[in-house]
Amino acid sequence: MAEPALYVNNQPSLKLKWIRRSRIGGDDFEAPEISLGEAIENYRINLIGESKSQEAWETTSPVFHITSEKLIPYASFNALHVQVSQIGSSGQRGYVSQVKLR
Repeated sequence: MAEPALYVNNQPSLKLKWIRRSRIGGDDFEAPEISLGEAIENYRINLIGESKSQEAWETTSPVFHITSEKLIPYASFNALHVQVSQIGSSGQRGYVSQVKLR
C-alpha cells in the first residue's frame, strides 16, 4: 500500500495507493473495472503513531498523498501505521487494511 518516500520541495512525503474492493458482485473477472457495490467511492485513511496519536482523512480516490507537513508530528515516533477502509453509503466503514511503516 505505501510507496517509498516521495519528495516534494525536497521534503519527504508519502503516497498511498490501494486496490479497490467491491462489497457486492466483485467476481466479474472479465470486466476492466469492478462495481464497488456502493453509490459513491469514499475511503478513510488513518495515520497512527506509537502514542496513539491519530490523524484521519477522507478521499474519493484509491490514491492519497500525505505531505511532509502532515508527517512532521510523527517524525520521532518509532512505530507508525497507516490504515485504509472503504466507507459505505450508510457511513459504515468496511474492512480495515493496515500497513506498518516503521
